[in-house]
Amino acid sequence: MRKGFNLPFTIFLIVVAGLVASLWLKVLKVSLVTTVDTYHKKQALLFLKSSFQHTIFKLQTHNRQNGCLKNLTFTSKKFTAQVEIKRYYFFNGVDNDGMQHCEPKLVKAIKTPQSNGYVLFKIVVTSKETPKTLTPIRITRTFLERL
Repeated sequence: MRKGFNLPFTIFLIVVAGLVASLWLKVLKVSLVTTVDTYHKKQALLFLKSSFQHTIFKLQTHNRQNGCLKNLTFTSKKFTAQVEIKRYYFFNGVDNDGMQHCEPKLVKAIKTPQSNGYVLFKIVVTSKETPKTLTPIRITRTFLERL
């Protein structure tokens, strides 16, 4: 009676060990994918911050007498940032020199001189296709900043 019990018990243990091992490998794979995606998302957020700072620099150094900036593009090895400038907010709709250099649809006239010089823009960061990218990344942020 004892000899007949050992074989089914051994098969049962092997099946249970195989199920536990396959479950453990599945959890390990999900953990790896999550870690890689989190790493790429953090890199994209850092690129977004860098693009934001570079946009502010470009807006501050741009000579608006030649017209206002509308779109900017920044690229790296992994990401592309598209910046769309939606609106310029000027006191009474004119620039600091009293002239309107931007297209009228880009300028919003405001009534308080304390709020002069604000810019509304949107940055969209997308990942480029690489073999290491498991899921594509797209991050969109809208900013209202004073120049």
